[in-house]
Amino acid sequence: MRYKRSLEGELAKSIMALNPVESARVHLGLSESSSFVLTNKPNSSASVVLQLRYGKQLDEQQVASIVQLVSGSVPGMNASSVRVVDQAGNLLSDGVAGPDGSIAGKRLGEDVMQRIREDTNKNISTLLTSLVGAGNYRISVAPTVDFKPRGRDAGAPG
Repeated sequence: MRYKRSLEGELAKSIMALNPVESARVHLGLSESSSFVLTNKPNSSASVVLQLRYGKQLDEQQVASIVQLVSGSVPGMNASSVRVVDQAGNLLSDGVAGPDGSIAGKRLGEDVMQRIREDTNKNISTLLTSLVGAGNYRISVAPTVDFKPRGRDAGAPG
């Protein structure tokens, strides 16, 4: 219990070092370690409640940093198990972690969608220009991509 409270306090102090944050409270839900290989116990989780300075906001990168700080400080905690909330009850960490639990996941997904859109537009434009002439067509591309993680193939060792 002492370890948990100490860790919560140290994490809160670290988070308060960010300029927009006036105060912070960290609540950890630590899963108990077990010597059994198979366990049905839930993973560790964390909730962070922030009081932001008047007129200040956290940008997405700062929220992502808080999520990484907390998840990286607790063994076995995934970034997707960390929730960050401000004094108004707004969930700041929603959508920050990607579907794979990584912080870069969301931004990477947006970049991939933009690249698909641009590449497809370029390819279709090249094809249509040779067929109907430049400016005689309109292109609208709306890609749909499933970013859900799939099972991994371990492959052959080596």
